[in-house]
This record gives sequence, structure tokens and C-alpha cells, in this order.
Amino acid sequence: MSVFDEKFSLLTIEAFLVADEKVSPPSLVGEMEVKFNPNTLQFGYQTEYVQRDAINKKSTANQFVIARPGTLSVDLLFGDTTKAGEEQVQQQIEDLKNLCAGINPNNGNPLLLKCSWGKMLWGGQKSFNGYMTGITVRYTRFDRQGLPLRAEVSLHLIADTNLEFEKQNIKLPQGNIINVEDMSTLATVAAMAAMSTATAGLTVNSLALANDLDTLSPPTAGDNLLVGANNESFAQS
Repeated sequence: MSVFDEKFSLLTIEAFLVADEKVSPPSLVGEMEVKFNPNTLQFGYQTEYVQRDAINKKSTANQFVIARPGTLSVDLLFGDTTKAGEEQVQQQIEDLKNLCAGINPNNGNPLLLKCSWGKMLWGGQKSFNGYMTGITVRYTRFDRQGLPLRAEVSLHLIADTNLEFEKQNIKLPQGNIINVEDMSTLATVAAMAAMSTATAGLTVNSLALANDLDTLSPPTAGDNLLVGANNESFAQS
């Protein structure tokens, strides 16, 4: 069954000019309402770590590097059952490309896009704010003269971290994740963590207290212990 035979909704896409100075708010320069299949909505979140060499093979240390901005991908639907709608498919796709790939003439930056749909929450927010990273067009039906009648367009966005993190007030823990690979004692793990991550003053008590562990019991193989900055530790589930 074609996706055009399924129920669809309308996604609102707005484009804004963002000034270099954050004194003035973004200004709306264009918007579109596009049919889309909600079942194709996909969100992505990613953090990066680099592995650091430990003194022995009893534990490994992963240094936190960065939290990547969230991503959004969604399939948009173009085409109609009426002749008038069919003739507009190519123009509608061009309008979408011009809107999403627009450039701010004042600073050369891309337009900030805002995607919203009814009461949908996008990462806890009423809209997904970000920038276009890619558009893929798949024409699925033509007439005998080669005129596209229907098309599916995959739209990919990357979140604007300034707006996203400011609104959510996200504070990322800075530190290292220690993965326990055997049944070492907590003292051994603390010693290895201190040496492999260059964390001075790390003690068994501080590691156990922050990770809700018993100082007399060995940690379970496979546990992740996060050793943060300023000799603080954070439990990792």
C-alpha cells in the first residue's frame, strides 16, 4: 500500500533570519504547511567519548568529548489526486528547497527552521528548531509526458544547540566513564581510575558515595562509574 493511501498530517515549517547579535529576536521570512507521515518521524541523539589507555586490563576509561546536537528526519509527501495538485508537485518541492536551504544575506548563515505539529513535543519543546542538513527527493509517479505526479521528500535537520540547550537548561557532566570489566575491588577500580584519568584525590569513599555503592562489596562487572571534575563522581545506569 502506498504511503499516499495512509492517513497524513500537516507539518508546519517556518524559516527565520537570525542576527549575529542575540539582542534582536529571529524574524520570520517564510513558512509552509506540508503533508507528512507521522510514522516516519525520527529523532537522533549522540555523545562522543574517546578511550584512554589504562595501566592494566582490569578497567577502561572513556573520556567524554562532546554531546552532539539532536537530529530530526521526516518524510514529506507531495502530490494530489487532482490535476491541479499534480501540476504543482515540482514547484512545491522547489519552494521547500528554497525555504529550507535559504541563506541570510546579512551574514551568510543558513535560515533557522522551526518545525511544529499540533501538540507534539519535540525533545520537550513545542517545536524542533534547527538547520537543514539534507533533502532527498523520490518521485513515485509520473504521467505519460514525464511530469511528476507524486513525490516523497526526506528532510533532515540538525538542532540549533544555542536555543535548545538554553531553553532546557541542560548541564552536561564533565568527566570520565570507567567501565568495570572484572570483579575487582572498589579500591582497585578507584586506583586504576585515578591513574588512567589523571584524577587527583579520588578515594574509595567518594567513588562509592557518589555511585551509591558499598565500599566493602566489589562492583559488578559491566558497571559504568562516572568520575567527574573536581573529584566528584556520578552514578551511571
